[in-house]
Amino acid sequence: MKLSVLIPVYNRAVGSLLNELADQAVRCTGKIEIICLDDGSDFYAAENKETAERLKVQYHLRENKGRAVSRNELMRLASGDYLLFLDCDSGIIRPDFLETYLRLIDRTQTKVLYGGRVYPENPPGNGFKLHWKYGRKIEAASLKKRLKEPHLTFMSNNFVVQKNILNTFPMDEELRHYGYEDLLWALVIKENKINIDHCDNPVRHEDLCSTEVFLAKSKQALVNLSKLVVEQKIDHRSTPLLKTYDKLLSLKLLKLFYFFFGLSKKIISIQLKSKYPVLGLFSIWKLGHYAEIMDKMSDKA
Repeated sequence: MKLSVLIPVYNRAVGSLLNELADQAVRCTGKIEIICLDDGSDFYAAENKETAERLKVQYHLRENKGRAVSRNELMRLASGDYLLFLDCDSGIIRPDFLETYLRLIDRTQTKVLYGGRVYPENPPGNGFKLHWKYGRKIEAASLKKRLKEPHLTFMSNNFVVQKNILNTFPMDEELRHYGYEDLLWALVIKENKINIDHCDNPVRHEDLCSTEVFLAKSKQALVNLSKLVVEQKIDHRSTPLLKTYDKLLSLKLLKLFYFFFGLSKKIISIQLKSKYPVLGLFSIWKLGHYAEIMDKMSDKA
């Protein structure tokens, strides 16, 4: 059995990550290959390629085409039976990270396995607090919570998949920008009666966004979500946000919510950019902006 470690790279120095993975790969009992695909980076590409060549890691460069295209292309470059996808901003925590995956694959013959994500324990500067709080509370879900909702809590930053599964169900390449591509893929997997297993083998997320950038990326993700709902690629009640939106709509309270959100969204944005952002207000912020996007889409229809 061979494991291909696949890393889509964009504007991030990956020397530390590659050094750790290459060091672990030498000590592993199974066969390991490491492949990077640079998605048209403006920075670090030459430095990363030099490091990769020194470590005998494959490093491919091409123009920017987006996250989904990168993962599908990495799959085609891989020669392993199993694929381990890692985001380029991942920090390896465990000294037996790769060996743990090899052991679990050998024992369980899993089809899809998500290892989890953690965030730094120490809080960052004030301009980065929202992403840090959201990450620790929502994205860094415990194994116990992930096992209760295995498809809904799946993320594509640290997962193993059988190559033939991803080849049969590739990532949707119509999603060129950030947001909800992992949810869409997980739901496709679920519809085809393929389980997503979970384990405790996390990586650390090491690239916190400023609150300004995090809010902008969140808006982009909501645009993606609205398109997926309108195109009926995902059910309109697939997430807590969509369920709440659907509930307000059915109770004929959506216009009232939309009205009050319009009055308060500037105040909410100010609060989210403060030293002590409130995640409950972030949920309202997301719901309000999703309602705005859907309202604009209905006007165009």
